[in-house]
Amino acid sequence: MKNRIWPALVSLLVLSAGNLVVNAPASAASEKESSGSRSGQFTKYGDKWAVVIGIDSHQDPALNTVLQLDETAKRVSDALQAKGFAKDHVRLMVNRDATRQAIFSTLSKPWLGTLSRKSDLVVLFFANQCFPSSDGKVYLLPYDTRLSNFFTSAISVDDILHIVKTNVQAKDIVMVFQTSFSGAPEMMAGLKTAFGRYNVSIHHNDIGDNFTVLCSSKPGQPTWGTYFSDNFAEDLTIGKEEGSISDLFNKIRNDTVYDTAKDCAGCKVQTPVMLSKNNTSAINLSVKAEDPVSKLPEEIALYLKGQEIYSKGQELLDQYRANRAKLEGWSDSSAPLRKLEDSTSPGSISEEFKGAVESMIATVREHLKENPSFGAGHYLLGRLLQFKGEHENALAEYKEATKVSPFVSSYHSWVARTQDRLGQNSTEEWQEAYRLNDKNLSAIDNLANAAQESEQYDRASELLTHAVTLYPGDAGLRVRMSDVLVKQGKLKQAISEAQEAVFLDEHSFDALVNLGNLLMANKDEHAAHAAYREALELGAHETEYYYVLGQALEKTKDTAGAIQAWTRFVDGTSKEDKRVDEVQKRLEELKKVTQ
Repeated sequence: MKNRIWPALVSLLVLSAGNLVVNAPASAASEKESSGSRSGQFTKYGDKWAVVIGIDSHQDPALNTVLQLDETAKRVSDALQAKGFAKDHVRLMVNRDATRQAIFSTLSKPWLGTLSRKSDLVVLFFANQCFPSSDGKVYLLPYDTRLSNFFTSAISVDDILHIVKTNVQAKDIVMVFQTSFSGAPEMMAGLKTAFGRYNVSIHHNDIGDNFTVLCSSKPGQPTWGTYFSDNFAEDLTIGKEEGSISDLFNKIRNDTVYDTAKDCAGCKVQTPVMLSKNNTSAINLSVKAEDPVSKLPEEIALYLKGQEIYSKGQELLDQYRANRAKLEGWSDSSAPLRKLEDSTSPGSISEEFKGAVESMIATVREHLKENPSFGAGHYLLGRLLQFKGEHENALAEYKEATKVSPFVSSYHSWVARTQDRLGQNSTEEWQEAYRLNDKNLSAIDNLANAAQESEQYDRASELLTHAVTLYPGDAGLRVRMSDVLVKQGKLKQAISEAQEAVFLDEHSFDALVNLGNLLMANKDEHAAHAAYREALELGAHETEYYYVLGQALEKTKDTAGAIQAWTRFVDGTSKEDKRVDEVQKRLEELKKVTQ
């Protein structure tokens, strides 16, 4: 047990921590509190269920933390079991087990939505990172969050609440959020965070009458370390059997305020909050289940087996990314995740890896015979088949995934992506992916491309404007937008977007060359030359770009720069490329001019 001597500063912090129940009328909350305390009676439950999620490592290493949130989740799981939650009634999901689809299916059907009853108690614990987006929503980051398509891979707290409210039957639902702010989506994907927001923000109108929500800090406060979740696990473990959730929260709140203040002599402030419409003095997590379920339905075992297989398949995909990153020398650990949308590189697939893929394909196929409605299994099988180059078979699996899980936007994206690869018409699938989630960046991008190719520039502009609103810091989208604006005859606006792209990413070769081209079109040769020169100094990631840059520098009469760009093109291009002879001749002519 912790032995704390509370200094005056900490006492003041505790006193200023705010009401116990936030965003609810204080008088009503107080009446409920006192009523429960006077009665001394705790709510009785038929059974008790829990979902405990802790994510410390991610598919994209750029999102990894050092907080050991996975270990935190394990401690909470142990503490709940010590309080009478049966082991098979607690679904512990850490790291790779906590993918987006796994979280959704666990909180709805076939797990919690199937198992919980109206007489039961449900506890949901989330220990992971969050991102309060400028779109007004707070997003939790599951294991497979993709920064390149954030809004189809992250999970909004609104969605969590909706899923639980519509799928979970229970007498009481206690939700606990140990959520720390992640700046990675803003720094690496061009999103913007809501000003002054660092944590989950839930209003009492958003929750059901049977909900009690605990958050690690106020919305405007950062969550420091794992003080809150550590205190939750410890105080739950050592707490009195007769203590209510209200008593437990008061202890956790005071301990957390103390710990964060003590950590740096008062420079940190973190005040946990509790939100409820319920009588929190009547909820006791330790109360014994009166009508426990002794044997889970067979379908639950089948579901858990499928999730285990999916997790192993995910591990294989992660291994491929890591191997290819190493082979191709990507220094940015997150770069492969942005470049490997659907591509595979035969040179990066070892014989050992091929064997592992074959084995996993056999395992997934065998499971799908037992569980053909496992949408994530069909998706995984499609991914694995593409490693073998079996794109037709992969397409069939992606289509099957959309049949059994028709409302998953990303599955429709994979159908469309594979149709594109096979030269088939993908418009209908991209449109469906967009209809299901209008923040699906892959769908927006492809629909904008199609609109531009068919000269529907207003539609392309509309889609890209939407994309820029979602990812205002994405330089690539600004470049795309400038191209469409030129087609619309809006050169000045196009230049403005191009300048914004360079401002957002001054190290973007594409953005600099694009700006130079637009400035040339505007007859501002001096400024265009400066942009081209900066691009030349920066260097291109692909040799092909030097061909375009050489032409551009010649137009600005920069012979030395053109020679430099043409030389880099020749040195890095296959001699079989017919342009090499043409460029070499031009190089000789330019060199004669400079002599």
